[in-house]
Parts: sequence; C-alpha cells; structure tokens
Amino acid sequence: MSKEDIGRLNGFISDTREDIDLVVSNLDILIPEQRELHGLVMRAWKDVRPRFEEMSLYIVGEKKLEGLQKQLKGKGLTGVQLKLKLSVYEARRNEFQRGWDRLERASEDKKEEWRVFMRRPIFMRRIIKRLFSIIDVILDSLGFIPGAEAAKEVKGTIENLLF
Repeated sequence: MSKEDIGRLNGFISDTREDIDLVVSNLDILIPEQRELHGLVMRAWKDVRPRFEEMSLYIVGEKKLEGLQKQLKGKGLTGVQLKLKLSVYEARRNEFQRGWDRLERASEDKKEEWRVFMRRPIFMRRIIKRLFSIIDVILDSLGFIPGAEAAKEVKGTIENLLF
C-alpha cells in the first residue's frame, strides 16, 4: 500500500464527513415533513462526527503498516480496486455538489421557488441515495477500523430517514 493510497482513503473519510454534514444541515429542505426528527439527527450526527477523525488517525498512525496493508488489500482498498471505488465515489460526489448548486441557484430565483420546495428535494434525495450507496461500499470495507461502524450506522439511519 502506498502513501498515495493512504492519502486517498483519508481524503474519502474527510469528504464523506463533509457530505453528511451538508445533508444533515439541510434536513429542513430535504425532509420538511419530518421536522420532529431534525434535532435528533443533528445531535446523533454531532456524537458520531468525531469518529471520522478517529478513522483518519488510525490509518495514518497505524504502527503496523504491513498489517494494515494486508487488511486493506483483503478488502479491495488498495491499488486499482481502491482507485475504481474512489473514482465512482468522486463521480457521485460531483453529481451531489452540482445538485446542491442548482438547488441554491433555484432558491434565489422567486420564480423557481415552487421547484425548490416541491421537486428539488425529491431530486436531491435520489442523488444522495446514489452517493450514500458508494459510501457504504467503502465504509463496509473499512469496518475493521475503529469508528467506521458507528459512522456507517448513523449514515444509514439518516439514509433511512431520507428514503
């Protein structure tokens, strides 16, 4: 496993945390019909969010790099397999970011207001589902790392709420 692979995995962990931050901070737009759960989701996310830092520190600070390499290789998180998974993640993440940009632009246009509150949340939930699906693939493979399981569980709960 190269330092480049470790850097890519750390980038994924950081980006995933940012993606979930964006979803959680916009629950009022995505699921306005379930406002009673917004506060609970935000508090649960606040509890789990530091787990992403734990995952990063584990990968970077693992003293037995050879053991980590074997585990990651066994999970398909090195070389070309890692590159493939992260390329799909990046494509879904770009789609997600473009969707948010369109949502923000539409919300600034009074003529488009109905689309923002009626159609865009449904569209965004579909995009988020695709993004969260590839995140699951990678987090499943990272399940042996401290913090990964808790991060996956809260992400799954948020996903269940959205869909």
